Amino acid sequence: MVRCGDCADFLVQSANSAANTGFCKAFLDEDGLGTEKDIYMDASKCPKFTAMNRVRTNVSEFTWEPNLRMARGFDEK
Repeated sequence: MVRCGDCADFLVQSANSAANTGFCKAFLDEDGLGTEKDIYMDASKCPKFTAMNRVRTNVSEFTWEPNLRMARGFDEK
C-alpha cells in the first residue's frame, strides 16, 4: 500500500520530524495552500501520486531522525 508520506508532493506540516500531518502540494485550495493530509493515508487511488526518488544514505534528509521513516514502516529505496 502506498501512503501520502511516500509521495514527493507531501510536505511535513512543522519542523517537528515526528509530525503525522502535512500538506499535499499536488492539490491546492483556493488560497494556494496544500490540502492537509496524514502521512498514513492511503494514496493508491490518488491520480497525482509521485513516488519519492531518492536513495537512503547515512546523511540523507537531515531534517528527519535517522530511523524515523523506517520505524514508521516506510520503504527505503
